[in-house]
Amino acid sequence: MIKLTFEFASADAAIEALLKIRAPSAPFPWASQQEFIEAAAPAPTEVAAVPEPAPAAAPSPAPALTKEELRAALADLGQKGKRSAVQGLLKTFGVDKLGDLHPSQYADLLAAAKEL
Repeated sequence: MIKLTFEFASADAAIEALLKIRAPSAPFPWASQQEFIEAAAPAPTEVAAVPEPAPAAAPSPAPALTKEELRAALADLGQKGKRSAVQGLLKTFGVDKLGDLHPSQYADLLAAAKEL
């Protein structure tokens, strides 16, 4: 028993190769096994070179906001009579107190607090 496995780039390429092989009444058109393999293989497709984009300049990171700076900003709001609003804002971030807030959320909390 002989088992052959072929891989083609598309169904059309497979059909074209099979039609070339299937003609039983025609004489064998290939002079060698290598010519047969080359004829049955799909034609290579050219891939256009895509130029690599120039690396974008990394934006300079904003200075990290410290817990003390955030605490001072929130305390200032509390002194202006917005203490309950600040506590509600902390709850929207999933914490009860500033010490439980993850540092990656400091800037977002400050931005939201400025809108109060």
